Amino acid sequence: MLDPFTYGRLIGRKAAEPSPQDGVLREADEKEDCRGGAKCSISLSDDEVMVAGLDFVGFEGRQANVSKKSNMDRFRDFYGIGPAAASKVLNDIQQIEGMRTRVELQSFFLTLYYLKAYQTETVMSGWWKLNEKTIRAYVWKTLSLVHRLKEKKVLFGKFEKDPIFIISVDGVHCRTYEARKKPTADVYSHKSHGPAVSYELGIAVFENRLVWINGPFDASVHDVTIFRNVDDPENSLKHKIPEGKKAIVDKAYRGEKNDKAAPPSEYDSKELRTFKNRVRARHENFNARLKAFKILSTTFRITQNRKEKHKVVFESVCILCQYDLENGHPLWEV
Repeated sequence: MLDPFTYGRLIGRKAAEPSPQDGVLREADEKEDCRGGAKCSISLSDDEVMVAGLDFVGFEGRQANVSKKSNMDRFRDFYGIGPAAASKVLNDIQQIEGMRTRVELQSFFLTLYYLKAYQTETVMSGWWKLNEKTIRAYVWKTLSLVHRLKEKKVLFGKFEKDPIFIISVDGVHCRTYEARKKPTADVYSHKSHGPAVSYELGIAVFENRLVWINGPFDASVHDVTIFRNVDDPENSLKHKIPEGKKAIVDKAYRGEKNDKAAPPSEYDSKELRTFKNRVRARHENFNARLKAFKILSTTFRITQNRKEKHKVVFESVCILCQYDLENGHPLWEV
């Protein structure tokens, strides 16, 4: 439950006391002494997460001046997901490792902001009042925790009751820098017209569920090649799709002549063509949500262990978007 001061801020009363962020964090700190290796749980409501998150980015004392919807829009603009999704992510992270101090809560919001805005560490150090080395440490520690939620949130299966078409599949390209010591055309992307890495994504057609992430690959690797995974076919998406089920794909997969992929066809009925178009557009909408995070829509600056670190970033953003799907920001029904 919100403390009176925070509640007053949310319903529109003017602030005249210490920051509600301080109240939220103080309440969390007083719940349990987490020293000595013991885990600690901070239970924050969606509204408390919104208040604390907006205070961190400069809206302290100004949240009461606008509607709750405006504050939620502000939160999404700074952090990429809604406060309800952020609250659930924070709660699930605590099942891995207790977040018990002001610094750790700040680290959580700082990491979301880093993914969304992708400013340089020098620029962020001024706003967040931390040095560059500390920002880097906080970001990658928190990202490692978010990334560990993949096994819980990205699960393939549970298609028994679905009709023939169970998932949509598409490739996503993300820009990177080319290795200066080993320049190669293998990383060239026809989508971004420069060096990039690609990922294969699968989304359930009749549920708000990301079920498959595969990558990164060099951007020149064709989507069909990734789908087949000829080097390890038993771990390919093609192999994992159950017999009698199909994936809706775009025209790039027309070379895949089998019963597992359903690209556009001139023989499709009008109803089937419309259905496939809606499913592919729905998938593109999810891709656009990923690219709303600037770390995925602009050039990835890290060059050391580039693919490994990009994989952590990409999959973490996918996990955040999955939480957002489940908490008030779903894809449309087909």
